[in-house]
Amino acid sequence: MEKLNVVLFALNEKFVQQALTALNPDAVNLVAIVTENGDNRLLDLGAVKVPHVSFATIPALIRQSEDLLWLICGWVNDISDIYRAKKFLMNCGVAEDNIVNFEIASCISGAWLANLRHVEKFGAEFFATGDDCTRNGLNLHYISQIRSGGGC
Repeated sequence: MEKLNVVLFALNEKFVQQALTALNPDAVNLVAIVTENGDNRLLDLGAVKVPHVSFATIPALIRQSEDLLWLICGWVNDISDIYRAKKFLMNCGVAEDNIVNFEIASCISGAWLANLRHVEKFGAEFFATGDDCTRNGLNLHYISQIRSGGGC
């Protein structure tokens, strides 16, 4: 499998380490880490050295390749910062399909994690991810197997 070329676009530097931990180095080639205070030095990530650059280098990165996948993580004010960053990248010429919300939940619910572990161990017909809105908004009568008498 060919590795994807990605740019980690961290709106808040304190989220960089968490995002790097979530990246699979076998699946991605990290081209750059973009933060507000990027200083153009190479960050040593063990097997690779990656440029740590500022927001000002975004146009140059976009010109470098149209095939870069932009992973947006972290936020300063609230989660809507991710949406604004996406719109900014699109206005700079990045295709919407090349922009990914890579925000990692800073606090995963214990109940959610327990449910996930239960499904991993015992299986399930389906598993809906999300928060309370997802759980409360799920209408099982619209799932065809349940509607037709299949079990839950």
